[in-house]
Formats: sequence, C-alpha cells, structure tokens
Amino acid sequence: MEYIFFPVNDNELVDKSEGSHWSLLVYSKNDHTWYHLDSQRGLNNKHARCLMTKVNAIMDGETPPKFVVTNCTQQDNGYDCGTFTMLHAQEMAKKAVEKLHLDTCEVSTLEASKMRIIIRDLILVEKHMAQNKRNRTKETNQMESEQICHYWRKYRCKKGNKCLFNHPKLCESHIKTGECREVKKTCGNYHPIICRNNLRNEKCNYGDRCKFRHINREDNRENLSNYYVSEDRNRNWQNRNRGKERYNEGNLMYSESHNQIGQQYNDWSNGENYWYKDDYSNSDRYENENTIHQTF
Repeated sequence: MEYIFFPVNDNELVDKSEGSHWSLLVYSKNDHTWYHLDSQRGLNNKHARCLMTKVNAIMDGETPPKFVVTNCTQQDNGYDCGTFTMLHAQEMAKKAVEKLHLDTCEVSTLEASKMRIIIRDLILVEKHMAQNKRNRTKETNQMESEQICHYWRKYRCKKGNKCLFNHPKLCESHIKTGECREVKKTCGNYHPIICRNNLRNEKCNYGDRCKFRHINREDNRENLSNYYVSEDRNRNWQNRNRGKERYNEGNLMYSESHNQIGQQYNDWSNGENYWYKDDYSNSDRYENENTIHQTF
C-alpha cells in the first residue's frame, strides 16, 4: 500500500454525531510522510496529529514519519470544508498516480460550490427515498396487522406476539358447533370461515396451506348441518349485499342518464328559435321573426 487517505474531523466525542470541521490527512509510503490538507489552515492540526500518532503506533519502522502541512486552496466561507476535503482527496489521488509532489494542492472554488449543490441534492434524494421506504414499511405493517392470521384460525401460529397479523379471540361455540350461541353483533369474538372443501368433500387439497378453518368431521358429525346452514346463510347474505350494490349502481346510472337527457332537452328548447332562424332566415317564406313559427 503506497498511500493512505484519512478524512479528519474535530469531533472529540466519537460516540456522538458532533464535529464542525473536516480536513484531509494523507500518508505517502515513498516519502514516509504525512500530508495534512486543511481548507482553514491550522484549524484541524491538533486532530490530524492525534490521528497520525495512533496510526504510527501500529506501523512498522523505527523512524516516525514526518508531518507536513500541504499548501492547499482555502475556503472563503464557513461551510465548504467537506466539499474542499473531497476535492483535495481527488487532486491528491491524481498526484499520487502521476508520482507528483504532495506538498501543494490547488482546486477550484467554483467546483467546490458545484459539488456542494450536488451533495445537497443527493442527500435530499436519499432522505426522500428513506422516508418513502419507512412509509411503505409502516403502511405494509399496518395493512398486515389489520388482517387475521390464517394460522391462528387453526391454532397453529408459532410466532405469538411477533406475528404481523391479528390474533383475535375465536368464538369457541362457532368453531365447535357451527353456530354462535349469541348474536354475532354482540358476541365480539371472531368467527372463522370453515373451509368449504373440508366441509363438503371431507378433504382439502391445500392441507396446511389452506387459509380457512378445518374441522374434524368425526368429532363434529352431529353439528355438520349447522355448518351447512351457516355457510348457506353467509352466502345468501353476501348475495343480498351484492344485489343491493348492483341496485344502487343501477339507480345511479339511471339518475345520471335522466339528468343528462333532461339537460340536452333544455339546451335544445332554449336554442329552438335560433335553430329555426338559422335554417329559414334565407328562405323566401321568411319575412320576420314573428312569422317563423307560422311556417310550421
């Protein structure tokens, strides 16, 4: 390894997000020298030397490396230290490839301003993407938590409180006998739907993958009629609701069509005189507006 690049920050509390200034520290193995590039010369020397000392302690060699302050471009404001550090790193990398001296480094202040805008836009994009991801995750978790765990319907969910789906209290009467002893609206417990294949055909091809409740037909043989009645009642209730929806849709379509036809008639009626006049104003039989209707 010929070169090592270290960004240097003046944060002394490494376990917290602090610090207000950045600079660049570069080690050259060929020169056995540390080069410090600070866009506010001298401001970060203390922290750069501290970092250099810690790295020197794990480096081989009896003679410690020299510490050189590179003559680099200075910022003209109080907030571009980060962009200058990146530009200095780019320029020093080019010099390292070309085997040039590292004691000077000049960059464009205009490029620093452009880079700051680019970085700002990238940060905004990253924040926006992260926020969208959090929102999608929150919406997904909320949507899933509002659904009933189909393993819980069969008392087979092993995730417990970690499950993303709901585990409502099941109505034991509905499960065991096929009907609820109380009115469903006042029962308050969940009434799982019994698998139709399990109920009608005695066997469900989906097995454990089925999302509906399975019953033991032998244990519930005397209550099978209740399950059938409950299933038919639910189907009739669904058909009734579906019929109401279609009826309401039909009324809405009729109302809209009726209003549209009425509006067209009103428009035609209001423009009747103009229609007559346009068609017969050039006729020999047309004398004046008062005799238009006499033509008919």
